[in-house]
Amino acid sequence: MLGDKPINRLKSRKPPGLTAKNLISTQFCSSKSWNEEWAKEHVTNKNLITRPGQNMEGMLLPRNQWTTINRLRTGQGRCGSLLFKWRYKESAACDCGEVEQTMKHIVQLYPRRLFEQRIEGIHQVTKEAIE
Repeated sequence: MLGDKPINRLKSRKPPGLTAKNLISTQFCSSKSWNEEWAKEHVTNKNLITRPGQNMEGMLLPRNQWTTINRLRTGQGRCGSLLFKWRYKESAACDCGEVEQTMKHIVQLYPRRLFEQRIEGIHQVTKEAIE
């Protein structure tokens, strides 16, 4: 009974076979395309990534350390600026007197937590950065 029913689906506008033929005829290379897109993008701390297709340093760290390192790398951690933006704090100011407490400020400028190896040391996941 179910086998006699007509198929009431619309014909695909982009059938996979046609897409495959187009990719083959244009000699599409996914890694080349991805690297071209990466070169065009404006990403925070992009200069730290020398091999965009490879795993980053510290991939084998425990999850809590990996998360902390990535928050510092991307500048999206729990800092005054973001807590103020998300309305968890009354002000974006730092307790050292700086107008805005950003992750960059904490890592590179904050006198009490100044990390001498800066963001490069964090990116390379040195022993000091983990501690």
